[in-house]
Amino acid sequence: IFGKLDRLVLLGGEPLLNKSLINILKICRKYFQNTDIQLLTNGLLLLNESLDFWNACKDNSIQINITEYPINIDYKKIIDKINKHHIRYFLYDDGNINDKKFDKYNFDLEKKQDAEKNFYENCVMAKDCAYLEDGKIYPCQLAANIKHFNKKFDFHFEQKTSDYINIHGSITAKDIYQFLSKPIEFCRYCDFTNKSKFTWDYSNQSIDEWLSINGKIKKI
Repeated sequence: IFGKLDRLVLLGGEPLLNKSLINILKICRKYFQNTDIQLLTNGLLLLNESLDFWNACKDNSIQINITEYPINIDYKKIIDKINKHHIRYFLYDDGNINDKKFDKYNFDLEKKQDAEKNFYENCVMAKDCAYLEDGKIYPCQLAANIKHFNKKFDFHFEQKTSDYINIHGSITAKDIYQFLSKPIEFCRYCDFTNKSKFTWDYSNQSIDEWLSINGKIKKI
């Protein structure tokens, strides 16, 4: 399975915060020699990156993808620097940047949703956004990071060992592929019937930015 990916996108959070990023870029190219490797960033740290970073992107044919936000940042200056180092890039331009919107995924706290329908028909993240943390791979970032939500707001969403696969030990690439090709228990939380949109803004750290069920906030 190694080397069989058409496209590999390195996400975050913000990947430029990862102190091992340069090595990660080199490792990705080593094992995926014919893959289109892309780095997705908000661009805030690009102007401060070292020459080693730019050389790693150039030498390993890494494309830099930048998502625009309505913040005080000189995107033209960033693009000029990328061009200076002869690196491919793509700028996600949603038209009116000041009206940028995101999907808000609602949760069914009773876990009564159809996991298979969610995974195979409704969820984009489970198909495109595998999440790696401390040797554990999750099909999506929600299942991986729900612990932070639980801690912040004193909730008790379940995070089961069956929601991830540990890459350490006697495991093959085929095992990982098969795991990422099917729903997990956490999929039963996602309520796509009440999916909504919200406009980008600075967070006020309130719970309603993250969790909504039929317009009401509930606690378990």
